[in-house]
Amino acid sequence: MDQPIRLCPAHPADYDRIAPVMDDWWGRPVHAALPRLFLDHFFQTSLVAEQGDDLAGFLVGLLSPSTDRMVFRHSLAETLPPLDRT
Repeated sequence: MDQPIRLCPAHPADYDRIAPVMDDWWGRPVHAALPRLFLDHFFQTSLVAEQGDDLAGFLVGLLSPSTDRMVFRHSLAETLPPLDRT
């Protein structure tokens, strides 16, 4: 049985888990679109999804400094389990 997916607050060190998988998850080179500074500065408004010890997804977001109650989602990705087609 698969372990449940947990949403956890992000930390700057999560960049080292996220960056290596981005190109594979998107299917093209995209890791340059998420520089380390996003998690260094916006980790408090970002999340990681974990399944066991594995990274299952992430959301990197930031609050608008000029517009109250506006959030900018910079990057969002998740792994999806293979579909059982039997």
